[in-house]
Amino acid sequence: MPTRVLDIGDSATPPRIFVTHGRMGEYATLSYCWGKDYQQPITTTLNLEHRRTTLYLTSLPPVFQDAIKIVRRLGYRYLWIDSLCILQNSVDDWNAELVKMQQYYIGSSLNIIAAAAEDPTCGIFDSADLLRDGVRYANSHWARFIQGQNFVQTRAWTLQEEILPPRSILYTNGGIYWLCNHESFTETSPALPLTKGRCLHSASHNKLLFNLAVRWDKQYQRALPKQKDEDNERFFYWWYEILNEYVERELSFDRDRLPGIAGLAKEFARRTNAQYLCGLWRESFITGLCWNGNGVRNKSSEYLGPTWSWATVDPMNKDGFRLCYIRHLDETSFLDPDNTAEFVDIHVVNEAQDPYGRVKEGVVILEGPSRKLNTLSDPFYVDSFQGTRGSSDQIRCTLDDQSGYSADSSGFAHPDSIYLRLGRWRSIFEDEPHEIFALLLEPTGKRNVHFSEYIEYRRVGLAEFPPNDELTEGWIKQKVTII
Repeated sequence: MPTRVLDIGDSATPPRIFVTHGRMGEYATLSYCWGKDYQQPITTTLNLEHRRTTLYLTSLPPVFQDAIKIVRRLGYRYLWIDSLCILQNSVDDWNAELVKMQQYYIGSSLNIIAAAAEDPTCGIFDSADLLRDGVRYANSHWARFIQGQNFVQTRAWTLQEEILPPRSILYTNGGIYWLCNHESFTETSPALPLTKGRCLHSASHNKLLFNLAVRWDKQYQRALPKQKDEDNERFFYWWYEILNEYVERELSFDRDRLPGIAGLAKEFARRTNAQYLCGLWRESFITGLCWNGNGVRNKSSEYLGPTWSWATVDPMNKDGFRLCYIRHLDETSFLDPDNTAEFVDIHVVNEAQDPYGRVKEGVVILEGPSRKLNTLSDPFYVDSFQGTRGSSDQIRCTLDDQSGYSADSSGFAHPDSIYLRLGRWRSIFEDEPHEIFALLLEPTGKRNVHFSEYIEYRRVGLAEFPPNDELTEGWIKQKVTII
């Protein structure tokens, strides 16, 4: 069991915090929204001893009270709630519990998801639509779109909470969903499993994609390996899909961007034997660099990691932002490996020595074809600015940080900036030419203390080249350091 759990007792006994000291046993977990303004009750080093004796049910918000009622009725004695079971004023305890969180959800018997509760003041049952009349047509494709409001699935932290537990009950205002690693059903159509249709971005199908027991679509059967060591490169397709959804969700603190997906990353690493590096994977590193964003965005004001990591980009308008990896990664390949960037070396320092947590420093050496960027002669355009349009024979540059730039910023780049060619991929459409991607790098003017023999750069964007001869010539292979 987790380090601490809520011993919920029975209706005649008030709950209390129970320190397990490594004891084994069954327990449930709760996924919910903390809310933006509500100051919920938390456990700290100051009140832990008192709460180990008693924790009055009436002092808890409605979503906690309802979760306790559900767990009691189902016959469980222990419930894990993050705000009550992690010491919220202790950085050491928070870091220690974060490392274990993956196992907490995987090891739980059941996860209660308060999907329709906007914050803890909203009860799990109060948020349900009580009026349900009429006859619904029994169709599995239709059934998956009736979830209604789902506040939990707007929060970044809860994505791994939806996927990792072996079974979950999802309480929405449109009904109840039952999810496990093999099947998922809805209250409105209990005879129809949700595994028949297509809906990648939902709790049920994210869960089924991650767990290899269900292969209901030939496309994803090709993408997911049947064994841990079988063609792992295809398995990274799932990671990019799930990451695209993760970055659309909200975080209260930018510094939680990597910790918020750490549990999924650990489980992914366990299944693939891959090495995690600041949000990317060593075994798919070059492909992992091929990210950009749609919508207005800028770099976070605090250090979140190296510039080559997606975790450093802060969407200014979250509703208009979407992280995008190159399309159909499960079926693409480098068409000219001799002209593809290669991973050479890396130096990463993580907080609390946790490779899945926050990053203090990250620098990588890549070797690949490069060419100087010329803002005056290169036929390029900067994407994502209102009013800008490019043609098929122009270089499309997507900037990671748009603050301070406008559509007519012709001199946005450092005079010694370069393109570092990542590779040439097959287009998803047979009648379209191949796609060439390159990092847009800007020199820092310094030499890195770890790799001083190479010029140090920072990533400022991603460029997509049209496949015409004039723009694909003149590349010179070199090694670069990117912070």
